[in-house]
Amino acid sequence: MKLRQQYVLIIGSVSVLIILTISAAMVLRHKHMESQLVQSSFNAMSESLYIENENAARALTMTLTDSLVEPIAVDNFENIANVAKSARKLPRVSKLLVFDAQGVLIHDGTDDVSDFGTQIPSEILNVINSNFQTISERKNDFLKVCAPVHIDKRVLGGIYLEFKLDYVDSHIQDLKSELEGIIKSNDLRDFLLTTLLAIMMCVLAVLGGVLISRHLSQPILTLADQTRRIGQGEYGIKTKLTSRQDELGELAQSIHWMSNELSNHTYTKAQLENLIKVRTTELEDANQKLLQIDETRREFLADLGHELRTPLTAIRGISEVRLRSSKYLNNNDSTALKRIVELCEQLGSLVDDLLFIARSETGKPVLDITTLSLCTLLSNVKEQMQEIAKQNQVKLLFTCDHDSLIEGDPRRLKQLFSILIDNAIKYSKPSGEVTIEIIARSSATQNLADVKISDTGIGMTQDEKDQSTIRFFRGKRAQEKHDKGMGLGLSIARAIMSAHGINFNLSSEINEGTTALVTFNLDIDSFEEIQDTSQIAGL
Repeated sequence: MKLRQQYVLIIGSVSVLIILTISAAMVLRHKHMESQLVQSSFNAMSESLYIENENAARALTMTLTDSLVEPIAVDNFENIANVAKSARKLPRVSKLLVFDAQGVLIHDGTDDVSDFGTQIPSEILNVINSNFQTISERKNDFLKVCAPVHIDKRVLGGIYLEFKLDYVDSHIQDLKSELEGIIKSNDLRDFLLTTLLAIMMCVLAVLGGVLISRHLSQPILTLADQTRRIGQGEYGIKTKLTSRQDELGELAQSIHWMSNELSNHTYTKAQLENLIKVRTTELEDANQKLLQIDETRREFLADLGHELRTPLTAIRGISEVRLRSSKYLNNNDSTALKRIVELCEQLGSLVDDLLFIARSETGKPVLDITTLSLCTLLSNVKEQMQEIAKQNQVKLLFTCDHDSLIEGDPRRLKQLFSILIDNAIKYSKPSGEVTIEIIARSSATQNLADVKISDTGIGMTQDEKDQSTIRFFRGKRAQEKHDKGMGLGLSIARAIMSAHGINFNLSSEINEGTTALVTFNLDIDSFEEIQDTSQIAGL
């Protein structure tokens, strides 16, 4: 659909909607006013009929009371009966009671004399004795009228009448039907007039929409033609629209500016593709060089470790041989040689660790895999670390409720747990505790064994925890507590766990402690509940 057609549709639809809304509002307002007028007229006429009927009933009652003054005064029962029967025969009278001043029924206008001499209701008698005026009450479909029969201020008796109002209701219904007929005829007339007016307004709205859309779409068509010509390579086009002081003028100026900018750039598609190709080649070469540098670094570490082993082994061997002939040495020389042997062992262990890390990074770690008991392994490590814990005044606790058989390199796994337990001891507060727990878990798909090592030490920040396994990294708080150390412990631990496919999680809170969680995924049936934990070696 073209833009001009969209403008016509939008403007026409909005205009028609507004016209219909206004027309509907006017019709509803007219209907509401007409309904109010009819209702008020109907209420007024209904009330007028009721009042007219009530006045007639009161007049009849007054006439009857005047007719009954003399008969009641002289106890002329025959005249009272004639008056009562004549009134009772009137078509609108449904009930009549004539009574004396004591409220005793004299006559009810019928031939049934069984109720004569009975007492009338007290409320009727009270009205007669308290008021010398005629009292009327409209209730349900009856009009009740009560009037005293008196001479001057002396009450002789009274009369009570009930008039039917059904004929009044019938007149009211007829009146209502007539008014509804008038309203319906007026509704039809108003509907036709409103419809005709709405159709005329809709036609005018559509015509107006066509004219407005033509005025609005013409500049846009001009700009579309200009952009099409720019797309074909015809730059530097300028239209009269650039002189307009509105949004279309700003758009025309922007298109003209874009045309000039495009004309100033002479790069072709082939040149851009060639430039991208050159940059891509440069990036590939740089990436290849980085890979070569990384491979060279790993090979260097491996070669360095291999080359260092030979002189270290030689120095250690010479020192041990010299120590065997210690009877020719003085105490100072013997002590120095022992220190050389110890340092050679430490340096050799460090070289082994660096070689293991390098090989792990290349995906070729050297492992001596065997099946072993996790409880026995940790029990031995705990015994080895017991002396370090005593020196640091830390209590070392170990619990193993379930044993699990795992597959791994015993030496490397001992090294892994020694690193974790040593860190827990070093960074615990004096009189603190380090707990080692083995927790076995099983599900339908896998068997797991968790080793949980918790301390009550200084803890780590989130940043320190994130960088804890990076080589040579040591947190500021760790350096303040122990100035010695190279920051390789957790790096080696990470390499060992990576080589064994072990999951590792570290959680810590400042001044609350750190918990290391090592999880083994057991591929064999390795859950064996131990009834007597003292049977495990080293416990």
